[in-house]
Amino acid sequence: MTSNEIGPIIVIVLFIIGLIIFSVRASRISYVKSNSILIGELRSLNSEFTFIKIREYTKYYFAHDTKRKFDRDSPYDFMNRHVYENLNSYKDLTNKISINLSMYNNYLDSYDNLRDFNGQVPDNSKLKEKVFIKYEEMLYRSMKFNSPTTNFFVEYYITYTSPKGQNHYKDCAEYPMNIIEQNIYEIEVDIKKKKTRQYRIKAERSIMTDSKRYEIMKRDNFKCKICGSSANDGVKLHVDHIYPVSRGGKSTNDNLQTLCDRCNMGKSDKI
Repeated sequence: MTSNEIGPIIVIVLFIIGLIIFSVRASRISYVKSNSILIGELRSLNSEFTFIKIREYTKYYFAHDTKRKFDRDSPYDFMNRHVYENLNSYKDLTNKISINLSMYNNYLDSYDNLRDFNGQVPDNSKLKEKVFIKYEEMLYRSMKFNSPTTNFFVEYYITYTSPKGQNHYKDCAEYPMNIIEQNIYEIEVDIKKKKTRQYRIKAERSIMTDSKRYEIMKRDNFKCKICGSSANDGVKLHVDHIYPVSRGGKSTNDNLQTLCDRCNMGKSDKI
């Protein structure tokens, strides 16, 4: 028999041996799956956990219409705006991450506790104890759930393209969940602050610029709306909130009037 004839025979023999080994291995795995107490308990445990599918990476783009706006912006500023505008969606995402993390920690604890069933070879096993335990351990490791998504990253892109398309500018940055969570916290603190009475009053009073005061006085012919006095009568004119800011009044034109200092003092915070 020549070497050319031996080669193919060796290949065929090796293939048959490999097929037998694969068949034996598959048979043993199937047997252990069906008869192992540990694997049965793990299968039952796995059926109790369903993790939330979450995209780990997301990208957002914002295109500016002028180069000046692009230069004055940054990916971090864009991130702040996007989180603010989509606050509930971001909070829902971080909540799902927290649920996944909590569930997986519980799963790992239960998974480790199943070790009590390890090595309990059934009576009259077809496999030797060492072989049974070997395949049981292999299956136990392979059937363990991988960690679900417990973090996410978002890339924020700001862009600008010149009107004729000759120049294109891009800036981007990636932020992980902990940075975005901090941003969510700061936004919520700011929202709560803006809901306070003191902040609202301060915000309304800040609208009362010199230009605004002049606009109201001019509309009222520079005369007190109560007594009709003007600066020529020796009074000082004020712009008053008809419905006081302290009671929820706004700094809108229809809620503003010109009063002299005496009438304004007398009115105080009355409506």
